[in-house]
Amino acid sequence: MSEESNELEELDELEELEELEEAAPAAGAEDRPRSAAPAGPRELEKAPLMLRKAALVLVVASLFPWVSTSGWDLNTLIAKVVVLLGGYLAFNSVKLGAGEDVPGVFRAISGGQAKVLNIIGLVLMLAGVVVPFVDPGAVEPLRRAMELIFLAIGLIVVCQITTYEKGGKFNPTLGLFIPFAALAGLGRLVTLAGSFDVWALIGGLLATGAGIVGGYTLFLAMKEAKEHGQAKRRAQMEARQAARKASRRKA
Repeated sequence: MSEESNELEELDELEELEELEEAAPAAGAEDRPRSAAPAGPRELEKAPLMLRKAALVLVVASLFPWVSTSGWDLNTLIAKVVVLLGGYLAFNSVKLGAGEDVPGVFRAISGGQAKVLNIIGLVLMLAGVVVPFVDPGAVEPLRRAMELIFLAIGLIVVCQITTYEKGGKFNPTLGLFIPFAALAGLGRLVTLAGSFDVWALIGGLLATGAGIVGGYTLFLAMKEAKEHGQAKRRAQMEARQAARKASRRKA
């Protein structure tokens, strides 16, 4: 029994060393500058594709005054343009990090560094989101800020999935907030029974649809992750069993 347990411990240690050796190149790849081209583009799975579509629909929905009840507002419209500009810079930072061409002005202001361009984009989006709170004449600042926040979330999720498509890591952190758009959209649609607003109707329907698709996408992603984990564990068990049989044959 002691000899068999020693063999099992040696096999486990060997497997751990092999896993560390396989992970070492990947860790080294992460240390490369962001401006360096990733390993290469990949074909998106079903979940990232659906999440990107939901994010794009949320962006379109958030261009309308669907959360607020006071309609169009010039300052909020300018704030949305600022958020869109920030999203555009962030998207170009993804392209720059993948080694693709971007407008010369973006390369100039960032010094050719994708991380710098991404930070500038995020700062612009944040500046747009806070406009309703610093505008003394703003009506319903919290509701208007919600529209801007959902707009920023949609833009950032699109950038995150594009990063993954171009060979980076999949980081759908803000995608977790997209389902909340369905709750906000449904809540706004209920209020239309009292006072109808065509812009709120369009935006509310789009936001509700985006939130529902986003929620289903997260469920699908968790299901796929669970299946992937189970398949990985089965493969590890089969590899260990094969290694044990080979060790016994040698003995």
